[in-house]
Amino acid sequence: MFDEYVSLGDRCEVAFQFRRVLGRDSSSFFSWNITPLDTLIRLLETNFSGIFELQNLEADEYLVYDRYGGFHFHLQGEGRKSSLHPSFPADVARHREKARYLIDKLKRDGRSGKRIAYFYRAETDDDVRSGMTRVRDLLATLHGQINFKLIVLQDRSKTEPDWNIEGLHNRYLRRLAMYDDQGDGHLQSWDQIFAEFPHKEPLRRCDWIF
Repeated sequence: MFDEYVSLGDRCEVAFQFRRVLGRDSSSFFSWNITPLDTLIRLLETNFSGIFELQNLEADEYLVYDRYGGFHFHLQGEGRKSSLHPSFPADVARHREKARYLIDKLKRDGRSGKRIAYFYRAETDDDVRSGMTRVRDLLATLHGQINFKLIVLQDRSKTEPDWNIEGLHNRYLRRLAMYDDQGDGHLQSWDQIFAEFPHKEPLRRCDWIF
């Protein structure tokens, strides 16, 4: 059983499913971001350096894009409407402080000896196996060993045999949530995975029989 569930992205679907089964948010830097696989690797490799610089940010009312970091994020406040909005710098400063806390939490939890299950929802035609093996290695450096599980979630159309890589598990959802409705995941698929990688807290799974 795991002490922590941690989302690594690539979108908000993972965080929404944690909220559903835990009854609370499981906070992570990546929970509410759009983080492509190559961006995830680069952020871990570079220790999240150079992100959230105002000159690299573009707001479009719904999301802010960090051109340097290569990811989108949700910004609280009126500044989300435009990079030219008067409150944009202050809103970004508040977000930056929160992000720093979550980055420190990721590192602290990795060193803590907690039993952690990391989840990444992969929606790409790139070499997911190779990319996620690299992510596994970067997390192992953070932990000091492979004492965690990294669960890679893809659409079932991508199904292939078990990769048989230590600490890395390829699993498949009947469907991925739509871009504009990340809370609409396929609950039975998710719950089967949660049953395989159980949290120490009781989970509020949907009513179906495994």
